[in-house]
Amino acid sequence: SSGINAEYGDKEDFDEEQGRVAALVHLFYSENPSTLFQLYLAARKHFTTGGATRIRHTLPPLIFRSLQLIVQIKTLRESSSSSSSETPSPIPLDDETWNRTGKRVFQFVHELVTSL
Repeated sequence: SSGINAEYGDKEDFDEEQGRVAALVHLFYSENPSTLFQLYLAARKHFTTGGATRIRHTLPPLIFRSLQLIVQIKTLRESSSSSSSETPSPIPLDDETWNRTGKRVFQFVHELVTSL
């Protein structure tokens, strides 16, 4: 807490700044779920360098967006299996790929939650 006061002057300024940083996660976008996941991995790498005080603010949005990514991937998988004549999925979504990708994202979420 004393480090926050020395650097920012008060906790409200610090919280406001970290809220803005955390809001950036909601701006990450890619049509390709694999690319989006890579963005999340890079964000985690940068966010965790800020220390324990900062990650309390920046990791929760990353957790929720990662869980939304699971829903997005599952929706893509279901839509690609029901109508194969439309545009192909940006990633192959056979059972093996779905299981592997889902497992990676859930492990990522677990790591984020554990680090909080």
